[in-house]
Amino acid sequence: MIIVLSKLWVSYQFTPTQWMAMDIFLIAVGLGLVWHGVQIIWVAPIPSQLQRDRAAGPSDEQDAATRFQIFWLDQYAWMGICLAVTGCLLIAWGMW
Repeated sequence: MIIVLSKLWVSYQFTPTQWMAMDIFLIAVGLGLVWHGVQIIWVAPIPSQLQRDRAAGPSDEQDAATRFQIFWLDQYAWMGICLAVTGCLLIAWGMW
């Protein structure tokens, strides 16, 4: 499906009005992604992989429930970071 869409993208000639509409769309989607990403970053702590004082991931002396919670909080934090970064890239692409 991606190949078909890319062929349609290359073969179709956009008018300046359509390019402007696409730029506004990219900026709007980017702002939405940044908004959701920042909300997740606000709630979730910094992932353990980015913290200097903790080792990457849970330690062996913790029980299974604690390790499971740390794993999901790390995944949630990474999701927020990825959404915010992707949104910033889309905003930059839309403004370019």
